[in-house]
Amino acid sequence: MKTLRLPLPDKVHDQIRRVAEHEGRPEDEIVRHAIDHWLDTTKRSRRHREILAYARKVAGSTDDLDVELESAGLWT
Repeated sequence: MKTLRLPLPDKVHDQIRRVAEHEGRPEDEIVRHAIDHWLDTTKRSRRHREILAYARKVAGSTDDLDVELESAGLWT
């Protein structure tokens, strides 16, 4: 495990300390969890933007609609 020295504004550190005290967990555990959550959220957001960009790019093209698959879903 690596160590990162991260100066924080007093207000942010105080908030972390209060959460840690409230939850009965160490401050570093609170910070690691927050960073993990942020990284996961960032990854999901990036993936969503990539999918959206692809959908916009192929909209109306043959990549947008599989005619055979679409017709299989139609009620006759």
